[in-house]
Amino acid sequence: MKTSEEINELAVAMAKFQKEVESPKKSSLNPAFKREGKALKYADLDAIIKVIAPALSENGLTQMQFTSSDIEAKTVSVTTLITHSSGQFIQSDPLVLPAENYGKFNAQTIGSSITYGRRYSLSAILGIASEDDDDANTQSLPNNEPNNNSRPQPKEPAVKEPTVNDSIVGYITQIKEMDGDIQSIYADICNVEGKENIKQVDNLKILGHLKTYALTLKRSQNNEAQQEQESLMKQGTTTAKVDWGNA
Repeated sequence: MKTSEEINELAVAMAKFQKEVESPKKSSLNPAFKREGKALKYADLDAIIKVIAPALSENGLTQMQFTSSDIEAKTVSVTTLITHSSGQFIQSDPLVLPAENYGKFNAQTIGSSITYGRRYSLSAILGIASEDDDDANTQSLPNNEPNNNSRPQPKEPAVKEPTVNDSIVGYITQIKEMDGDIQSIYADICNVEGKENIKQVDNLKILGHLKTYALTLKRSQNNEAQQEQESLMKQGTTTAKVDWGNA
């Protein structure tokens, strides 16, 4: 904090100001901070200025606030200056605040942080309460305990579980890649299930049959590949490449 060489007259004026000023009306709700399930109330910047302006003026005091932003750090800073008609003054240290919100850094997020900073800095230097006290609940939470008062974090996208139809399509693709005849397989499934059309067969039963056919085809291909490998080895050829996938 910076001050003029003397602040005796300013200090007297501030004491009178704090005695006369009314508490700003806390009519706004902050859903980010709650007590017993209810959002805490606070006085917005407009409400604070409307209350303090007359009391400041009556005691020869004025308030000024200065703001700046750091594009690289994505922060804003607010400095508050209180002056007295005698020329004495007190100036707060810069209040630095983040201005990025969920990855966004634009005029709206910067403006929101500046307004927030002005409200806090002005209330602090004048010694007035502009919002409900959360009784340090936020600061007293253990590090590993979730903070219900913090901003809600984006939810992780839910992992989609494959449906029966997805699994059927997957096995059909595998069978086709192994040169299996899907129409013949469908005919076999209908014959086993005693149905005239594959559409009459329950999807879970179709899935079970397709899984069996896919495994059978894979085993068959592996056996053929193994036989070919053994034949090539007998002929002295060692350049054959075989996919020994699990059957």
